[in-house]
Amino acid sequence: MSMQSTRPRVRSFRARAGRPAAAVVALAAALALAVPAAHPQMTAAKSFSQLVGEAEQIFVGTVTAAQSFRRTNRLIATDVTFAVERVLKGDVLDPFVLRHTGGTVGDFKVSIRGAPEFTVGARYVVFVVNNGQSVVPLVGGDQGVFRVVPDAAGIPAAVQTARGGSLTNAAVLGARRPPGAAVRGPAGPLTLPVLLDAIATELAQ
Repeated sequence: MSMQSTRPRVRSFRARAGRPAAAVVALAAALALAVPAAHPQMTAAKSFSQLVGEAEQIFVGTVTAAQSFRRTNRLIATDVTFAVERVLKGDVLDPFVLRHTGGTVGDFKVSIRGAPEFTVGARYVVFVVNNGQSVVPLVGGDQGVFRVVPDAAGIPAAVQTARGGSLTNAAVLGARRPPGAAVRGPAGPLTLPVLLDAIATELAQ
């Protein structure tokens, strides 16, 4: 009789080519002092090529849990757990835990500019960099997360921004094309197959 290991599986892809306001302010001030260098990464606009190139891991996954906690420096962090569906770049544990600064513990809430709020049960395409080390371990902050919405407005596997905004092929993929070249994929709303194909093409270059 065989026994199945409970160790996390590693999936890989390697491309060939109510508290007082003062308390909240104090936490925010401590965060600003602790990580001043992180803000440019979270706010600078990223092209599609930069999203793919700067990511250490890229995967499609569904959020199964999100747990906030206090760190030893009293700042709040959140562990977001994903069930990994597909790996497009790097080594990705399944389940994968993404740790970012911010979250809610009791009456304390810390919000970080550029940090998306993940929804349990939702499906995402995630571009990860410096997980466990950066305030927001995503390329370009919330630019590095796309939410996948099945059958939205009759479009199978439509892709939205992390905050639920609509996207088109031209808006997302147009930045990577040569001047005058056509956008890869059909015109109109961005879908998951088109996005995954564009990521694979980018990695092969």
